Parts: sequence; structure tokens; C-alpha cells
Amino acid sequence: MLSKTFNIQIKYRSTKIKQSAKRYFYQLFCYKTRKKALKTSENDVDTLQNFKSPFPTLQSANSNKSKMFLFFLSLYFNIR
Repeated sequence: MLSKTFNIQIKYRSTKIKQSAKRYFYQLFCYKTRKKALKTSENDVDTLQNFKSPFPTLQSANSNKSKMFLFFLSLYFNIR
């Protein structure tokens, strides 16, 4: 019985990690495409100046959130 609940917990955690990884890469892809679109229209200087990254933690590689994300990503690939 204990092993059954443990397996369920592992499956739940792995699906949560998969979902967060998918969401992260989707948002990162959208961020890059938006940035490219903004760079092409250089007439809109205001939009370029007001453009903010949806991931301020990615600016500094030593931040805790990016470390945690990389940790969970490594867990995800180890579980699979």
C-alpha cells in the first residue's frame, strides 16, 4: 500500500514538472519571437524602451529561481 501511494506521488510530481517545463519553454519561445518582432519595427522606439522580459530572473544566471528551474528540469529528465 505504501509503495502504491509513493508511485502515485512520483507520477504526480513528474507531471507537475513536465507541465512547468512545457510552460517555461513556451513562454521563452513567445518572449524571443516578440523580441524579434519588436526589433524589426524600429519605428516604435517607445515599445522597445518599455519592453520588459517576462523572466527577470533569467537576466542573472545565479538567481535562485533559475537554479531551481534547472534542478527540476534535471529531475524531469532523470524520471523519464
